[in-house]
Amino acid sequence: MRTRVLDSWAILEWINGKQPATGTVAQLLSEAEEGQTRLLMSAINVGEVYYFLRKQGRHSLAESWRESSASFPVRIEVPSFEDILARRLAQRPVPHFVRRRVRGGVGAEIQLPAGDRRS
Repeated sequence: MRTRVLDSWAILEWINGKQPATGTVAQLLSEAEEGQTRLLMSAINVGEVYYFLRKQGRHSLAESWRESSASFPVRIEVPSFEDILARRLAQRPVPHFVRRRVRGGVGAEIQLPAGDRRS
C-alpha cells in the first residue's frame, strides 16, 4: 500500500474543481476508500482549508468542510508541540545547545539541539 500526503492547496483546488488537482485528489480518495492508498493530512492543513474558505466569504462551504473532513478516508495527523517547536528552532539555528523553558500551554521544560557548537 502506498502512502500519500494531502495538503491544503490540493484540497482547495479539488473543492474549486481546478485541474489537475481535482482529478488527482478524486483518484487518491477513491484509492483510499478501496484500501489501495493510505492518505495522510496534517491537522494544520485541515484548519488552513477551513480558514481560507472562511476568508473568501464561503462560510457554508467552510462549515461543510469542517463537518465532513473527519469522515474522509484520510488519517488526520496532529503534530506534537515538540515537533512544531523543533521545526521552528531548526529554521533559526543558534551556535550551541539551548535549554529553553517552553510556555504556551504545556509549561514543560525540554532540551532541543539548536545547532553545532563549532559554528
